[in-house]
Amino acid sequence: MLLALVAAACGSAGTPNSYADQLREFENADGSLEERSTTETNYRAGCEVANEAAGVSEAVEYCKCTYEVFASSVPFEVFKEYDSRVSTGVENGTVTTTDDLYEEFQEAYDGIEVDEAMQAIIDEFRVEMKELEDRDTDTRALEILLSSCS
Repeated sequence: MLLALVAAACGSAGTPNSYADQLREFENADGSLEERSTTETNYRAGCEVANEAAGVSEAVEYCKCTYEVFASSVPFEVFKEYDSRVSTGVENGTVTTTDDLYEEFQEAYDGIEVDEAMQAIIDEFRVEMKELEDRDTDTRALEILLSSCS
């Protein structure tokens, strides 16, 4: 299954600092309204376009689910780094497959530089991701995290 991100850091009030930053009302395709952050709105829009173009059915539901997985289990700083890496990779042609996405996710949490206060959270996250992969050595952490959305 294809997973795509677009620059989630865009927003009228500057760069978001958390998943819930820059909340605004958003109108869904069915006309219903919901409150979403800039990060969620941008992520879901890019994810839906990419997955619909790839012929994935239920792209809207899949992208909503994957965003919820990121927001509930991946530190925001790792998500921002991953999003940036994927956006750059898509633009320059180095991210073209799902395997590339998994690799960028690994690089995002392995190579992220954060302040001392955040370092312990990132270190704990690295351990959790390694434990996931150690349990299933044929599967990458991102694939495991998003498996509930398939």
